[in-house]
Amino acid sequence: MSPAVVRTEIDAMQRWAQLIFLALIAAALLPFAWRIAEPFFTALLLAVILAVLLEPVHLWLARKLGRPGPAALLTAALAGLLVSVALWTVGAVLAQQVGAAYISLAQPSANDSWTTGISRAAGRIAEVVASRIPVDSAVVRSELLRYADGSAAWLLRAVGSVLSRASAALVTMLLMLIFLNELLRHGRGWIDRALPALPLDAGTVERLIRNIQSTIVGVVGGTFVAAVSEAVLTGTAFAFASVPSAAMLGFFCGLASIVPLVGCSLVWAPVVIYELATGAYAKAAAIGIWCGVATVVIDNVVRPAVARGHVQMHSLTIALSIIGGTRAFGALGIILGPLIISLLLAVLLEVRRIAADARNAPTSMTQPNASRV
Repeated sequence: MSPAVVRTEIDAMQRWAQLIFLALIAAALLPFAWRIAEPFFTALLLAVILAVLLEPVHLWLARKLGRPGPAALLTAALAGLLVSVALWTVGAVLAQQVGAAYISLAQPSANDSWTTGISRAAGRIAEVVASRIPVDSAVVRSELLRYADGSAAWLLRAVGSVLSRASAALVTMLLMLIFLNELLRHGRGWIDRALPALPLDAGTVERLIRNIQSTIVGVVGGTFVAAVSEAVLTGTAFAFASVPSAAMLGFFCGLASIVPLVGCSLVWAPVVIYELATGAYAKAAAIGIWCGVATVVIDNVVRPAVARGHVQMHSLTIALSIIGGTRAFGALGIILGPLIISLLLAVLLEVRRIAADARNAPTSMTQPNASRV
């Protein structure tokens, strides 16, 4: 073996040793780096989502202004303004509705308030149960009222907890806007510089990036449209039916629409049961039919129509990934669940494509020789 070949092999072994050593150092530092970055993970993830959604706006502003930097800053500022206005509006309406509900619960009156309504409904339910089961109706009524009081207290504690975290939410939003500005300005450049370090061809990386973008647009767009639609339709139904705190219930319907399979029925179904228990059968039927049809149409027509062409997954797969994602990551799992599953499926498709190319490569190489023979 010549000295040059020996020297080349020694250099290769040294490079591999260096790479292994550096990989071990990186693996040892990753847990500590994660502990440092974990407080900012939520803000960074929200910034990535907004960067994907607002990229067309940023590109349009960049063409108009002729400078990407100011365009990114203006896009981030507009996003912050829209988010602030939305949160302020929703918070003001919700605070007003919660306050009205609290007064109704805390100060019983002769009017048809939640307090007298719950008491009357508990009495009706207790009478029905006692007529069919040998139990004391007074005991059933007291237990129902106890659970109702506990539910009201839980709701008030939950709202108080949300309000107490307002300062943390403000810090998260500020960090999100800072990250959003940097991602809009330098995100594409960071990706281009990171591509040479990946053992993948440019086409594979581009397809994976498009998959991530499409999944974010499809999931966020479908979820947002469904939530707003169900909040407006159910809130309108509650208002026409003179249900107390209609705006608050509609808002909670919009939030509950995020939950797969059951969705908004978590809110309007108890209202229907309450109206049935109080003897308002026509009102209960109207609310049930209106909200039921709205939920079915939005979940099975509107949401898939918005997501169609973006998320290349079955609707059941999306629902299950959202359920599993929320259990694993909390509220962020609504996006992370479908994103992880969609990216995994895209990676598996790339593996199948590369394996197919490897199988077909020898055939394509030997085909010209066979033709010449």
